[in-house]
Amino acid sequence: MRTLLLTFLLLVRAGCSADTPDAAALAQQIVTAHGGPEKLLRTFRFAETYFLNGKTAPGAGTDRASLVQPPYFWFVGDVERVGAEKKRSVTEDVWMWTLGPLVHPRTKLERLPDAVLDGKPANTLRISVTIEPPIEASFDAVTHDLVKIVWNGQQFLFSQPVEVSGTRVPSRCVLLREGGNEGIRTELRDIQRLAGLPAEKGRVEDEPLLFTGETRAAASAQLLRVPSAPPRISSANGTMEFEAGRDFAWQAGSRTVTLTADSRIPFKTSAELHPPANAPNSYKQQRGTEQWMFFGPHGLMHSLQCVANYASADEWKMPQPAAAPEEQLGKLRAKLRAKQPVKLVMLGDSISTEADASALAKVWPFQTGYPSLVAERMESQTGAKVTLANLAVGGMDSAWGVTRVADVIKEKPDVLLLAFGMNDASGRRKPEEFASLTKQMADPVRAALPDCTVILVTSMTANSEWVHAAPELYPLYAAALAKLTGPGVACADVTAAWSAVEARKKHMDITGNGLNHPNDFGHRLYADTIMAVLGLGK
Repeated sequence: MRTLLLTFLLLVRAGCSADTPDAAALAQQIVTAHGGPEKLLRTFRFAETYFLNGKTAPGAGTDRASLVQPPYFWFVGDVERVGAEKKRSVTEDVWMWTLGPLVHPRTKLERLPDAVLDGKPANTLRISVTIEPPIEASFDAVTHDLVKIVWNGQQFLFSQPVEVSGTRVPSRCVLLREGGNEGIRTELRDIQRLAGLPAEKGRVEDEPLLFTGETRAAASAQLLRVPSAPPRISSANGTMEFEAGRDFAWQAGSRTVTLTADSRIPFKTSAELHPPANAPNSYKQQRGTEQWMFFGPHGLMHSLQCVANYASADEWKMPQPAAAPEEQLGKLRAKLRAKQPVKLVMLGDSISTEADASALAKVWPFQTGYPSLVAERMESQTGAKVTLANLAVGGMDSAWGVTRVADVIKEKPDVLLLAFGMNDASGRRKPEEFASLTKQMADPVRAALPDCTVILVTSMTANSEWVHAAPELYPLYAAALAKLTGPGVACADVTAAWSAVEARKKHMDITGNGLNHPNDFGHRLYADTIMAVLGLGK
């Protein structure tokens, strides 16, 4: 799967026609050896001890803690390390340390002559466009671990790789300044993957937008919060960064972003969102008309959407449920606190197969869907080993789920996520029957495995314009599942969080296919809700 994913990436790398096949193949080998693109670190904390000017005696080092999201942010404690004008120049070397540039769609890769470093063969790549001036990175020819960077007249020597939640990074770095003198020696420890920047940083990350309007100059989209400064907007698939003034306009104090007449940002008209029957990329049909609905699965919607990043002091916050009481989740939390291995089993419909997450669509930023996100976050935040068995199947409903109970029990889960409702609602199943079928899944599992925790996950809502959507049923399903909670059974109300977002944005901003799947943002919303119920947050 990962090999196919990376092969696809390297074949379609946008704007990088100068990549040589040898360079592309080497990048593929390196990233595969580090868990694949979906495992690379993007936001993380680490503690470090650093030594200046070659002084490495005990007590000579300085300890500090950092929070990093390269290539834009590096916080030391609570203080941002650099101003906006120098932000990338300070963080791009750390970004290279994560291997992130190797999978970015705008990166240009060139193969340089092999070398011998510390008596071992090494392969070297020149990375440019996403890093300027270009950086030269050398990798151990056998392990593919990063061993050296040459950049801005300095050399960075790396060693002692460590495992971090599915990937591997060097834990020691020596910076050699011009002339070969040692400037800084850094020893990292306690590296922890994060879901995103903490809320107290006052930033909104990768908020999706799909611009709509009858003309390009009239096309607009709504942000969740009021930015403090013009947002940074780029293609969701990473192929282009857009410019305020040239591509979009934003007025201070507003949540609205509007396209310019000559904008390079994609947009859709009402006619394009409601095409004639049997038109390409369409699905039947719009409620109350003969028109069909725009349908863009497998990365098509992702190629049309943008993502916005911005600072905001707006008081609106994403609604999060309270942590479930100990009666419901106490046994699971005890296992996590004790760092005991945890088996997570997922049973649900196509949403739970991780459909239309960018990793499955094989496009940047290669984010996995919510079941994998939950497993990854549980592991990174608690230190417990968490494994995932995903039994979800597309197109299925709760009646089908009842037939798979034996398969669930066979997996012997410590925690079971049950997530149906989208297809039940399309079939107009009554809330009472939906709750009864859900109980028929949860009860036998709990009876066979008394220590297994069950989390009932309510559904996102479908596009309300779609004839198969059932807006009146989704909240009724959520309320019915909430009544099933009790010892060992909790409920994660995604419906409420999703509806709160849709009250401020269009469905087309947060959908992965236009109808009934979440995009990356939506999968994160699912994961955030479940993690909040677990009491782990981000």
